Amino acid sequence: MLPNPKNKNIKNLLDNSSESTVNEAEINLKKLKNKRKTIIFSLILTAGLSFLFWSYRSIQSLIRSPPQFNFNLNLKLPKFSLNKNNQTTLPSPTDLSRFLQKSSINWSIFVSLDSDYLNPVFEHASGLLTIDNNLNTTIDKIKAINKSSQSLVNLSLPEGLSFQEIIDISKGVYYQGLVHLPKNKILILIKNNNLTNLSQAQTELPLLIDLLYWHSVNFLN
Repeated sequence: MLPNPKNKNIKNLLDNSSESTVNEAEINLKKLKNKRKTIIFSLILTAGLSFLFWSYRSIQSLIRSPPQFNFNLNLKLPKFSLNKNNQTTLPSPTDLSRFLQKSSINWSIFVSLDSDYLNPVFEHASGLLTIDNNLNTTIDKIKAINKSSQSLVNLSLPEGLSFQEIIDISKGVYYQGLVHLPKNKILILIKNNNLTNLSQAQTELPLLIDLLYWHSVNFLN
């Protein structure tokens, strides 16, 4: 029995229709992908061009109106004061003489070195400064005191010194001290018998000792 030609044509049409549908779907999918790529590329290109135009305008703006920087800074240099750790100008013998001339205190002073205690490097109205007028007894009494790295008086002297000191303010101001340097000692005896100016004497004593110290180091080898 021969096949029906009509049925064969219908089958061919169905097959062709199915293939056409598949091909159309693939074409539409490719178009959709291409469209997405085009949109993404356009967005990237637009953003890139916008950035380039913004950079160009910013550079032009900087060229036309460069920023002004204020370099006029109010800088203050540190100020250094004279204290016991920072003395740029050392006292001179003239300063010591001027101090004694201006002071209303009648100071009695005797200063000598360890190398020769009996010969003073400075003295000023130095009577009645030693115990029973015996310098050795006075020195022995001072040496019996324990050494200290801190003076009993608020001195403005270099660091590294040590002190043996006796201060008596029962009848005025009586200072007896040994200032120890690395290779020598300075004996300083100071006395004021006036109780009337006791407060002033206590105020002037540190400065007087400072001046006597700097005067004495000039005689050290």
